[in-house]
Amino acid sequence: MPQFRLPKKATKAPKVPSTADDFQQLADEHEETGKKWRAGDAAKGARGFLRAIESYNTGLSKYPKNFDLAYNRARVYVEFSQETRFLPYLPTSFPEFLRTAIEANRYALHLDPNNTDLLFNTGQALSGLAEELSERSIDRLEAIVLLAEALDLYTKCLRQQRSTITQTQEAEQEAQMETDAEPDLSERPNDETEMDLDQSSEEGSPQNKVSATVIEPTTEDDIIDTALAKLSTLAALCTMYDPSLAADASTNPDLNYLEHSASEIFDTDIPSLDPTEHPSSNSSISRTTEILLARASFTTALSSAQYRANLIDASTYSTRINSTYASIPLPTTFSSSSSSTSSNPPAPSTPEILCAHADALTDLATTLAHNRSLPPSPSSSTTDPAISSHNIRWTALTSAQDLLSRAAAAMPSSGGSDDAARRVRLYANKAEVELWRRGAFLLRTLASRTNNGADSEQEQEEREEEEVGLEEEQARTAGTLAGNAAAFWRGAEKWARVGGGPLFAEGGGVEEGEFVVKAMVAEYVKTRTERQEGGNRARRVEELGRQARHIVAMGPEELGKMRGVLGEMVEEGLVSAKVAEGMVREVLGGET
Repeated sequence: MPQFRLPKKATKAPKVPSTADDFQQLADEHEETGKKWRAGDAAKGARGFLRAIESYNTGLSKYPKNFDLAYNRARVYVEFSQETRFLPYLPTSFPEFLRTAIEANRYALHLDPNNTDLLFNTGQALSGLAEELSERSIDRLEAIVLLAEALDLYTKCLRQQRSTITQTQEAEQEAQMETDAEPDLSERPNDETEMDLDQSSEEGSPQNKVSATVIEPTTEDDIIDTALAKLSTLAALCTMYDPSLAADASTNPDLNYLEHSASEIFDTDIPSLDPTEHPSSNSSISRTTEILLARASFTTALSSAQYRANLIDASTYSTRINSTYASIPLPTTFSSSSSSTSSNPPAPSTPEILCAHADALTDLATTLAHNRSLPPSPSSSTTDPAISSHNIRWTALTSAQDLLSRAAAAMPSSGGSDDAARRVRLYANKAEVELWRRGAFLLRTLASRTNNGADSEQEQEEREEEEVGLEEEQARTAGTLAGNAAAFWRGAEKWARVGGGPLFAEGGGVEEGEFVVKAMVAEYVKTRTERQEGGNRARRVEELGRQARHIVAMGPEELGKMRGVLGEMVEEGLVSAKVAEGMVREVLGGET
């Protein structure tokens, strides 16, 4: 979920709303109620924020040009959308709520088109909706249009921020020059000095004070935040690229334009700043690391798009990813002032860097799997392109698994919920990578043994699904990889455990139940590889069937949800459709 820069809110006025300030006061009261219950009763917390929005809507219907009401309504929308515990209580779907939030930000932006907070926040809301549409495969073209608009807003925001900083610096220089030109008061007569001091005291007395709105100045940190948000939007547009379509701003991004725009960010917006002097928006990593990770993320997205467009080969794609992440130094201690020794614990940023590198390699392997017809490299050492592609994919996934293992070893243990959430994600990632490794291993093995890899993709996939013709050691390797995946999902389930009740119960059990089912699927996959064990396999399948019946007995909806998890695993390429059919038939006891 994108991070928003939150505007300051105003306060004032009595309970019965009649003026703009009254509506602001009423909205404030509802918002305070929402904040009070945010940690305890999410339903009451959500209701408070939604009532605050209603108060702003009513106030703006009477005072449509009141900037404070518009500004704060946009802020409340932002805060609500960032609170995941509120999402079940939305009056509409999350994408529709984001659309309303975007309109609220656009409304406020219309009242103050150069407000950098609103420019930034509107861009973030647009990016958030585009991400939702993309993840749900709802409307790719609308997502591209939203990202293009966000890109324009970030560009305008950067221009305005640089202009504001320049004006501030010029004003400070002028003020300094005026100060230097003023005569030294110590050289003036005592009575004249005392008179000035008396006048100064009188001017500062309470009855002569006037109220003023304090506007926080734009800082270099704001520029870095906006530049990184723009870079993230460019990366998202790279993922939307379709090589089968002509480049067009509204339907298909131009990769050359995206690459040039990213270069401008590092040539214009970031290099003039010293990142070491600015704190990161992510407390676990340095500002320099944050910038390098953003650059690496964009490089990964651009390389994937260029590979899909057949502009680079798989070998170049892989080399780019590894060299980009190799340029990010791994901190060795929690404190930069500490000496780097083997006894020092890893810095908090180390797991984040390692996991990001692993994700990039996993994306590489997925891209290769979905584009097997593309050449792996112009000077491949193998005689068959398919074998070389499988080798690159296997190497990438094996490296990703190693990086995740190093991240697990380097992850500091706080014992809190955030620590548990990080470990859940890490173990789940390790499980997925292990099943993908198994698929890559089978394809690589079968491609090298059958007609020198010359079989069609369909024939290779059929062999992968049947898993016939494997030698004993190869079958053992495939079975071990599936067993590892099951163990990692059980580890994720352990960290995600939230207590008793149905495994898929609302309120947290969904994740736990999902991992239980995925571990069962991985165990079933292992039994398919060990088909030669005969009776032992039958006993294992029966045990899995008992586990499934136990889960189904917990609630009437469990069987459907188990099938849903299995279907998602097929869509994600973790298991084949044929494996899923066997799981339903042999374990779940139903028709496919």
